[in-house]
Amino acid sequence: MSSVSCCSSGFLAVFGAVYYQHRDNVGALIDGIRNDPDMREQYMPLILIVGFFLGLFAQKVGNLLGKDGPPWWFQDIQASVALLAALVMVGLILVKLVINPSRMANDEDIYELPALEQFLAAFAGYYFGARS
Repeated sequence: MSSVSCCSSGFLAVFGAVYYQHRDNVGALIDGIRNDPDMREQYMPLILIVGFFLGLFAQKVGNLLGKDGPPWWFQDIQASVALLAALVMVGLILVKLVINPSRMANDEDIYELPALEQFLAAFAGYYFGARS
């Protein structure tokens, strides 16, 4: 069994277990992941894994579109999205390391960007899935 199919079966098992636990109220689970900081941290590995498999799927589709791998335009799109995510990550680092400490020193509210953090986690998984 290849490592990809082994990971796929493990992912499906985890996804199935989470769904089984929350099958009565899936909407509350999704709202909790969006709004509750403790739940958000708890499900961050799931977000990474989903991103990884989306990247793996996108790479397989790209390989089907080209003769000897993904076509040039597909690679350009992937590279552009990676550059955009890198810029967003630099912005998040600036907020976390420069802006928030100065706001805390002035007794102001700090910026919380959970959706951005989740997006970057999913994109990191996507990136490594597309490269495997």
